[in-house]
Amino acid sequence: MTRASGLILGLGGVGVLVGWSPEPLDKTVLYSVLFSLGAALAYGFGGLYAARVGKGVQPLTLAIGQQFGAAIWLLPLVAVFPPPERPTMAAVLSVLGLSLVCTAFAYLLYFRLIASVGAVRTVSVTFLVPVFGILWGVIFLHESVYLNTIAGLGIVLLSILLIGGRARKAVGQKGA
Repeated sequence: MTRASGLILGLGGVGVLVGWSPEPLDKTVLYSVLFSLGAALAYGFGGLYAARVGKGVQPLTLAIGQQFGAAIWLLPLVAVFPPPERPTMAAVLSVLGLSLVCTAFAYLLYFRLIASVGAVRTVSVTFLVPVFGILWGVIFLHESVYLNTIAGLGIVLLSILLIGGRARKAVGQKGA
């Protein structure tokens, strides 16, 4: 029950974090929100699916299989939508670096976390994505921070504590 409350609280915290801004709610903003929520939902279901289907499978095997499966789906698109010009060596090395270091290594950690702490705890860190998005916006784009930004951050961090179990243990100790 506490984890479910944490998940709902985290979703609400993200809403508080990104809501109440002076941005007008036009079609582009609404589509962006809709697709972002859809991606988050797919990511959450993906974690649960990986935990169920990957039970007993080594994280390295899951990470390799996931990357290989993505390549099988994406490579045919290169034939359909070829690049307009030949990529430079810097671009090729950048893509290789991103795919090997950032994506492949991240998925190895992801599947290892799913196996060791469970899908819900692993996926709960995605609540931090909007927090860091706002942080980078403040640092690099000089965007403003509003009261809802601070309130949303606090709610998101509390939700992660609830999901992770630390808050439950602390509450249980106080009641004992």
